[in-house]
Amino acid sequence: MASVEKRQTDLESLHPTVRSAVRAVMADLVAGNHPFEVFEAYRSPQRQKFLYAKGRTTPGPKVTKADAWQSYHQYGLAADFVLKVGGQWSWDTSGANAAHWKALHEIGKKHGLEPLSWEMPHLQIAGTSSSELRQGIYPPFGDDDWADNLQAVILSWSGDAPPPPKVAERPPLPGMSDAPGEAPPLSPGASLFPTGDDTELDRPAVPEPEASAMSPSQFERIQTYIDKWEGGYVDHPADPGGATNMGITQATLSRWLGRQATKAEVKALTRQTQRQIMRAFYYDVVRGDDLPVATAAVVYNGAVLHGPSRSAKFLQSAIRAQGFNIDVDGAIGPKTLGAVAQINVAACVRSYLGIQEEFLRGLAHFPTFGKGWMNRLEDIRKFTETLLAEPSPLPFIQPDPAGPPPQPPPAPTPGGSQVTAGSTPDTPRPPPPLTPVNEALGPGIGNLLNGRKTAIGVIGTLLAVLVPELATLFAPDAPMTGTVTETASIVAPVAIATALWGVLGKVEKWIQEVSGKQVS
Repeated sequence: MASVEKRQTDLESLHPTVRSAVRAVMADLVAGNHPFEVFEAYRSPQRQKFLYAKGRTTPGPKVTKADAWQSYHQYGLAADFVLKVGGQWSWDTSGANAAHWKALHEIGKKHGLEPLSWEMPHLQIAGTSSSELRQGIYPPFGDDDWADNLQAVILSWSGDAPPPPKVAERPPLPGMSDAPGEAPPLSPGASLFPTGDDTELDRPAVPEPEASAMSPSQFERIQTYIDKWEGGYVDHPADPGGATNMGITQATLSRWLGRQATKAEVKALTRQTQRQIMRAFYYDVVRGDDLPVATAAVVYNGAVLHGPSRSAKFLQSAIRAQGFNIDVDGAIGPKTLGAVAQINVAACVRSYLGIQEEFLRGLAHFPTFGKGWMNRLEDIRKFTETLLAEPSPLPFIQPDPAGPPPQPPPAPTPGGSQVTAGSTPDTPRPPPPLTPVNEALGPGIGNLLNGRKTAIGVIGTLLAVLVPELATLFAPDAPMTGTVTETASIVAPVAIATALWGVLGKVEKWIQEVSGKQVS
């Protein structure tokens, strides 16, 4: 058994499948000139507890969100890779180093190991969860080195958190051999597990209470639906969750209490404690308060049924079906939330429920529980239809993979103005620049007459022709004859000048258009 106090780089305590994958990853990293080394392989629960205390009960920043027996490291199913440059460890992910970290994750996936976006050095086995591991559901094909180390650590553990079952007492996986031996290599995306709860995948722990912005009204609204289907105490022999009360399994209550819970404690669970557990272990983990209420309803309901990680993957798959290229990693972070804010909520909900139904129908227990699952699925559809009928406070936009449709030319508005892209009918357009002819009249008169050359020229021409004719309409002895004649003598020159100004303006416009300058 390796030392429990120190960081360990020896691969022999790893599960043989992970051990082989780590060696293959290292070979590819060396071939690609990516300067990584294994920083840590197996990690004892004692060391995990020591690291978890940092930033909580001991000085220093937080370095992990997983307590003892909550990390894949304790089961020999993960390894951490860190850059080593000039003999020094480097966690720098900026600049040229970003390409190295990207290559690490791509190579890890190639050999069947799953990276974590928020913990760059970490690569782990895919297809299980820390909750399953704490129940003793270990991967098959374990050899003596791995089993002996894990067995010894379990027997030596004296901390508060309950240890998992001994390796020899672990329940067999149906339909798979569990005899020790050389493990088969993992192919990309493959899993050693035929099914799996996929609850956590070594995900970050529940957000700190002070960082939570949960809206009780939205949570309570959806929780009313959850309570309708998560009834009282049951302990069905075919249910892998075992003793369950109001949706809280014995394993979940043990995690909440930090020790092994009894069936009697599950049975005596209060509604208040159930609400606290549901909020902390499911609703907050899937960021229910950051989702539209209808989306939050299906994702939270899925988290209760399948675990937060699997439900998050259903959501991310539904988002991809709407044309967004995001990772299906089971962790709802900024990229997932950003995509949710841009897609059609109803389409996303429908897609999620379709993915969930396909998953449920493929489970081995469907013949036993399928009818109840389908009834619940139909009920959540009706519930979300009610939620979708309500006005949304967020402007969700349906994406168009082909880009926005071409916009028609702006329609003229009363008064001759136009609404252009980026403006509204209430946004005044700046006046066009003055031409030399208009500018000679001064800015006041020039802006008043600017853009009206044709109209004013026509009016001036008409007045120049019509005004002299008005005087001849009156007889010499008729009243107003003198006044009309005097007015005509004054107006006629003005009309002629106006007509000439209009003609001059049109000539100026023609000259500037020919020279390539645009004027109004």
